[in-house]
Amino acid sequence: MNNLLAYSGLTTKVRAMESHLISSSEYEQIINLSSVSEIVGYLQNHLEYCDIFDGIETSELHRGGLERLLMMSEYKSFAKLYNFSSVKGRRYLKLYFIKYETRLLKQLIREIMDTRTGALDIDFLSLYFDRFSDINLKKVSAAATLEELIETLKGTKYYQPLKKVQAIDGVTLFDYEICLDLFHFQTIWNDKNKYLKGKDLDVITELYGTTIDLLNLQWIYRCKKYYNITNADIYALIIPINHKLRKSKLKAIIESDSIISLPDMLQSTCYSDYGTNGEDISLENLYKLVLNRKHKLLMRYNPYSLAAVNYYLHRKHNEITKLITLTECIRYSYTPAEIKKLIE
Repeated sequence: MNNLLAYSGLTTKVRAMESHLISSSEYEQIINLSSVSEIVGYLQNHLEYCDIFDGIETSELHRGGLERLLMMSEYKSFAKLYNFSSVKGRRYLKLYFIKYETRLLKQLIREIMDTRTGALDIDFLSLYFDRFSDINLKKVSAAATLEELIETLKGTKYYQPLKKVQAIDGVTLFDYEICLDLFHFQTIWNDKNKYLKGKDLDVITELYGTTIDLLNLQWIYRCKKYYNITNADIYALIIPINHKLRKSKLKAIIESDSIISLPDMLQSTCYSDYGTNGEDISLENLYKLVLNRKHKLLMRYNPYSLAAVNYYLHRKHNEITKLITLTECIRYSYTPAEIKKLIE
């Protein structure tokens, strides 16, 4: 009853926002468009995006500009949920914002290490980072080297982890990205108990625990199948958190010499029946499949909880990813059938 009273308004708001997301029939319409300008024109008339794309000249909008507008829509949705949440919900959402911080830092590091690209335009994020983050957006965007970027983070929670990685001989982009991923999930896992209890804590534990399990499986599989990485290095890369994949099972997978396929690796784990059944399925598709089902189930059985907020944010992020993907596909003249396969 307490959760019903606390979340009735927020759940109603989430359902209203969900009704504005792009439907399957609308995706069918978009993938049959013939140019990026037509996509922008379509979004200008869509309830979810009309305010973001209002007044935009379709012929002048390039790929980077389109991605920025779509990302702005994602941040705007986050802010709407924050404004509508209780004090408890806001504490959790500020913790959730770590996802956006680490994503931005990975983008900035990638831009600095790839000298072929220009400076990343992130001014449009200031409205949200000034409010929800202690990262100084102007300073990080002005950093020309990794040393400068890391120094601008002094006083934030990211300084010490990145400083340690910087000291590694022969440090690579992969090292920085792994560091930020580890920090992201470990922080949320360790801090969730400070802000949550009861049903909310159960929901977030199940959701992030499943995500961590799947990411660990992905990294182990890639390391063993595609890279010459020692078992000791694999142990150092995985997130040191166990949910349904116990330490003994992870140890057996890492130290096995017989993993040649995904079904082999998943055998006797709680994820062995998720869409595999001996069929060929990629790690990325398995990850999406399991998390989509997990979000739906948590929402179905816990509608008056943080499951509603997480499910909406998950769907919104997936929608932005799909729109960016299909825009690139249309730019390069993929057929509707090819696009549909890529965004399923």
